[in-house]
This record gives sequence, C-alpha cells and structure tokens, in this order.
Amino acid sequence: MKATLKKINEHIATLTPHLELFKGYGYFYFGLTPDAPPEVCEPPESIGICHLNHMTLEDWKKWVEFGIKEWEEKK
Repeated sequence: MKATLKKINEHIATLTPHLELFKGYGYFYFGLTPDAPPEVCEPPESIGICHLNHMTLEDWKKWVEFGIKEWEEKK
C-alpha cells in the first residue's frame, strides 16, 4: 500500500496522542500536536528519508513504532 502522510499520521494516532509526522526539507520529523499538554517531553528524533515513496506504508509504520518506543522509554 502506498504511504501517505495522512495514513502514517492515522497510524501514529492509534499508538500515542499528541504526536504527528511532518515533512521537512530532505527528511521527516516528529512534532507535537497543538493540543499537546506542556508536560509532554520533546518528540522523537527525525527520520532521514527524503520521500515518502522510498518506503512502503508497512516500513513507515515500523520506523514510527520504533521511534515512539524509544521516545516513550525516555519519558
């Protein structure tokens, strides 16, 4: 299945609130949603992939899950 930012962010929403994936210049990065409470710590590190189509949706889900797991361990 083709990866889209919308599909990836829908998957993130099933894993944790207050976190989204955004497109930067040459990479994608995690950011907090506008409704994130102040006690939420810094988001996970960015993902150094230039284009969504460089990975399948399933690969993106794995990367996102890995990033969120590491992030939650830091809390």
